[in-house]
Amino acid sequence: MARFNFPGGTTTALSSNANPQEAGGHVTFTAAVQQVAGGAAPKGSVDFAVDGHFVENVQLDGTALASYTASTLSVVPHMIAVTYLGEPDTYSASGGSLTLWITGQVAAPTFPRLGGTYRSQILAKCYCA
Repeated sequence: MARFNFPGGTTTALSSNANPQEAGGHVTFTAAVQQVAGGAAPKGSVDFAVDGHFVENVQLDGTALASYTASTLSVVPHMIAVTYLGEPDTYSASGGSLTLWITGQVAAPTFPRLGGTYRSQILAKCYCA
């Protein structure tokens, strides 16, 4: 008799605390991993990637959440992806992604100071009677 053990399916959702985010600001991404059939929270770790480049591996906490914070993203849209690596014979791998928009910082307008004495080249003649 053959015995097979199939890992439980998972889903991974990715969220951010700010989208869009102003350049130079901190943005935190949170991955939430759930077992499809319900039950115990998955264990293991997730990989975070920005624009297709690996940035950090983070262990899931007791509620199957993992977070990554970035602050040096340039002023363009970025593809943020997370991959749950799964656990052999227990949980299957899954992933999620989002597009994060980074906006430029808006400078406060400056206005020249008005007032003072202005000289004109126009000469006025006055005829008095």
